[in-house]
Amino acid sequence: MVLKEKGEQPPRRLTPFKMCGTHGPSDIRKLAESESHNRKSHSMTPGQASLFGALLSLENTSDNNHNSSIPPSHTTTKIKPGQSPIESNPENNTTDGNIPEDPKVSEDANNNITRALSLDRNVESNILPFILNAYALWATQMMFDPLRVVQIGRTYVFRQYATSDLARWKLKLVSDFTWTAGGSTAHDLDDLPSFTIFQTHMCQQFIAATSTEHSREILDQTTATDIFVFAHELFSMAFKYLPLSNILSLMRLGAPIFRRACPGSREEFVHLPSLLLQRNLSLRYFAAFDILMSVITNRPMFFRYNVAFTQEVPESKMYIQDYLGMQWFYGVPDRLVVTLARMNALREDYGDCVDATIIQELESEIANFQPVLRLLDEPTLMVCKLVVQECWRQAAYIYLYMGLCGANSLDPRVRLAQARFMELFQGAKPGRNPDVFLILPMIMLGVATHSTEEQDMIHRRMMNQPECSRQGTSGNDLLKILNEIWTRPKRLGPVVWYDLRLACLRVVGM
Repeated sequence: MVLKEKGEQPPRRLTPFKMCGTHGPSDIRKLAESESHNRKSHSMTPGQASLFGALLSLENTSDNNHNSSIPPSHTTTKIKPGQSPIESNPENNTTDGNIPEDPKVSEDANNNITRALSLDRNVESNILPFILNAYALWATQMMFDPLRVVQIGRTYVFRQYATSDLARWKLKLVSDFTWTAGGSTAHDLDDLPSFTIFQTHMCQQFIAATSTEHSREILDQTTATDIFVFAHELFSMAFKYLPLSNILSLMRLGAPIFRRACPGSREEFVHLPSLLLQRNLSLRYFAAFDILMSVITNRPMFFRYNVAFTQEVPESKMYIQDYLGMQWFYGVPDRLVVTLARMNALREDYGDCVDATIIQELESEIANFQPVLRLLDEPTLMVCKLVVQECWRQAAYIYLYMGLCGANSLDPRVRLAQARFMELFQGAKPGRNPDVFLILPMIMLGVATHSTEEQDMIHRRMMNQPECSRQGTSGNDLLKILNEIWTRPKRLGPVVWYDLRLACLRVVGM
């Protein structure tokens, strides 16, 4: 679904960074400060926690209690084909002016709200407030830019809560494990029995919808959309707590449902730019996740995507400040996701022998995409966002030259991109933000890194994040993959991109 032109205001466009970058961390800070110059700073008080305030402006809603481990009968309010389960007006997808100035303020606001709302989730009148509070906590702690989705998230919860008993049951499960996981990064899967129940039920639905010829025949877009609604919660939580092999298996199970739920003809490739503008979060998430997983594991994507911009969906849509997309979740620029999808398909078709003209086009796409920032962000937060987006730019260069040009890790182009990434990485203060949002591009950085000192820094920064230090998680598997590459015999020569595939096979087995 394409956003209406009315009400769309493109953000201030930043000066393009030159190919492989010429700006250092200090330049990024100056750029961020110039963007916020002459803006009135906001003093954040406990009562001004806008994220939670918007999510918690509730209406009276009733509910029936269910055993949390047993799904209720599936009575659903049907959604029209092509209609997303999230139907909010993009013109209303804004927060009020009380924006947290930096990650610490956001964390303080979260603590103030959650202390004030000591909700007994077993009390019927508290169920919906608890669900909203849990989603807000999860967004604040785990998402790159949670304020971008505050209104959409609130609308999403209300709509699903009103849809069916089954949807309410799923919301309760999700709120239970997101509340636990969002409250502390120290938890492991044993602390999240509700996630195990949720995952099992979602897998059962995926299998039931595709296990027989009859079930596949009757799986229309409406039914597939209904089944896939909570896929975003499934995959995003699974990536933090399950091994990479489990993630790929879950994606394989969900892939046929995703394809049926996508708008357009099943005989054509999914149009990625349009999909990134869909209000259906689970569809957007799966497509972006499919593309990123393909890059960092050197495996084929589950689907090919049509990446051509059209008159109805021009490239400029990628730069609308508050458009939907997926950048707010992982930090990877949506315009770059489209380029990465194109690169994945080219690598699948031509390996590392892509035509030089196409390579030049891709270089131009990577060089020219613009960072998208919230103009209300204060300099500290803006710096974090710029660092993440610029690191992704350099990671894309590494993938381009090693994956599509056949260059090894000592190629001058690769070394330049690697050095630029490391300069940004070393210049950013270690911490959850930005490090947790650099886990995926750090895999590309690691493939191109030779220095033992730099390898140790990457390892240390990744291990500081529970997503990587916790055994049996995808992040820990990715770290093992890097270690496989770093410890390969020197007699084999410089690292090439195929070494990433071999390391993935050794660690993950697929």
